[in-house]
Amino acid sequence: MPSGTNKLRILVADDHELVRRGIRGLLRARRGWKVIGEAANGREAVEKANILKPDVAIVDISMPDLDGLQATRQIREASPTTKVVVLTMHESDQMVRRVLDAGALAYVLKSDLATHLVRAVKVVSAGQQFLTPRISDLVLKSFLKTGDQPDPAGHWQARPTPREVEIIRLLAEGNANKEVAARLGITVRTVETHRAKIMLKLGLHSFRTHSLCHPPQDNFRAESIGLAAPPAPVGRASAPPCISSTQPLVRSLHLSGRPFPLKELLMTLHLAQINIARLIAPLDDPKIAGFVSQLEPINALADRAPGFVWRLKSESGNATDIAYSDDPFIIVNMSVWESIEALRDYAYRSDHRKVFQDRARWFEKMDKPNYCLWWVPAGHLPTVTEGRERLEHYQLDGATPYSFWFSQRFPQPTDEGVCV
Repeated sequence: MPSGTNKLRILVADDHELVRRGIRGLLRARRGWKVIGEAANGREAVEKANILKPDVAIVDISMPDLDGLQATRQIREASPTTKVVVLTMHESDQMVRRVLDAGALAYVLKSDLATHLVRAVKVVSAGQQFLTPRISDLVLKSFLKTGDQPDPAGHWQARPTPREVEIIRLLAEGNANKEVAARLGITVRTVETHRAKIMLKLGLHSFRTHSLCHPPQDNFRAESIGLAAPPAPVGRASAPPCISSTQPLVRSLHLSGRPFPLKELLMTLHLAQINIARLIAPLDDPKIAGFVSQLEPINALADRAPGFVWRLKSESGNATDIAYSDDPFIIVNMSVWESIEALRDYAYRSDHRKVFQDRARWFEKMDKPNYCLWWVPAGHLPTVTEGRERLEHYQLDGATPYSFWFSQRFPQPTDEGVCV
């Protein structure tokens, strides 16, 4: 995407006109985004990409004349600045790798178009990689099944940059994203971007507990990311500095002679929460004035509460202008806490309790549960989409380790892993 502008020129390639029409409808709602061309087969997609030089090309994997993989390679050759989003019906980790190896930056299932395509286009336009949660989980499961087999292509062993190694060091010292940003003089968002790239290069979906017992590759070497392995015991031959999948637990690495508390970093879990509410009137209606007047002090109370980590907010300082669904009367609140006890103390044992007790004055009673909790790796900031998926699961299936509530809580997961 050109710097300093929100304009985006997009090419859409799919052999079904109905699909192209649906994609146009999704993209049209974004100000500054324009579909500058369409193609009904792979060869036409390459020709138009060569002529139009779009910022983003959305390419179906299954097209006549030239399939999506070949089309992606040729589009990247003809227009190197064009970022490619591949659409497919195939839930296959092998296909994901083939698509990424071909040069695409995003892999989106057609069943996920409505919820993830716009986000995918936005992310790849900034030069970043995008996988939907379902595809990320698919790739993760593949790693878990074949964790002791090296990847002959070496695709997931790219070496972190010096800046990424520096961020690994700071995270290893126990610094939060905000503290890392302050130390390095960069934004928190930049730290999050670097952290995501680090996880991709290490073959991780997130900093999560499965990595302790199931590293992605048997031949993943510590020195490949600038980390020195612990010295071998005196009197023993020095073993290769590997994180071996046969080890029951990786205790630590050493960073320039300093211990890297990998176990602690990966196993620290925080508690995420989401709750939604439907207003009885618009936010600017006098009926809601009592609620609006308390937003700032209650948010400030949360920010300084013991155990508070993060809350969803926009530039306004709260989340009332962040959309949860198509219903403009539904507002969403999300936050992350160090423990269940920290959240419970804030919700029910602080001044927040009074607001909670008065909720019937401002909100409609909902037919389904409008709240849930779930565990996340420390440093992970859940999205509204993630929160909605957790809440819908709780509404359908009740309390499970995937999403639960105070009344039927589940303890922190152990080495079995935590899903994000």
